[in-house]
Amino acid sequence: MKLLNKTIFITGASKGIGYELAKLLSHKENVVIIGARNKELLTEIKSKFPNLYTIYFDALDDNNIIQVKGELQDKFGKIDILINNSAVCYSYNFYNADVSFEKIETEIATNITSPIKVVKVFLPLLEKNTETAIVNITSGVAYLPMPSLPVYSSTKSALQSFTISLRESLRQTKIKVFEALPPLVETQMTENLIGNGKNMKKMSAEHCAKAILKGIEDNCYTIKVGSSKSLFWGSKLFPSIVQKQLNKI
Repeated sequence: MKLLNKTIFITGASKGIGYELAKLLSHKENVVIIGARNKELLTEIKSKFPNLYTIYFDALDDNNIIQVKGELQDKFGKIDILINNSAVCYSYNFYNADVSFEKIETEIATNITSPIKVVKVFLPLLEKNTETAIVNITSGVAYLPMPSLPVYSSTKSALQSFTISLRESLRQTKIKVFEALPPLVETQMTENLIGNGKNMKKMSAEHCAKAILKGIEDNCYTIKVGSSKSLFWGSKLFPSIVQKQLNKI
């Protein structure tokens, strides 16, 4: 798929992988819209990259999702590519940690409920065009869970399942459905990993973003980045052995 002269909306893109995707895509004559809740970061990004369009986007606010869709429709008339990147990751031992219901619900709502709603709301904008795509950012832990990321792993597995179903549902349309599976990436989200996870080697967000874009350009519908490839094959060939290694992290 050509990533040129497209109108692209990326959720949760004020930092990390989403931010790097936005920067890279903006160099390819695309209209790139960054959606995020942090208004200060959005203002800072706009000052650094005037060609990027920024908009306040709250993945947990149903009314805001609908409002943003309307604003983008009025301003651009269409969306060629939707990248569902918003995510929350909490690292803890589920037995020992004092985890609030609010924390659990936030992680589930941000990582799985919201992307599904966003896809449903934005489908009419994607259907208008000849070459369009939805890109859901999951994770290598969608294949085998990391016990120190109990809810995060579960939500990414669920988003993977939804992506597979969505791809089949849209098979008769012109909308391509991609899944990108990053490994551990050096972002603010992974700074607070507990146990051995905090000492693990992490891929740079820029390197990860480049790999994701190459996968989209190559029409690779399941884009396994870095160690996600090992997790995939490990889940198929040696699931119990690989899971024991993950249990130690």
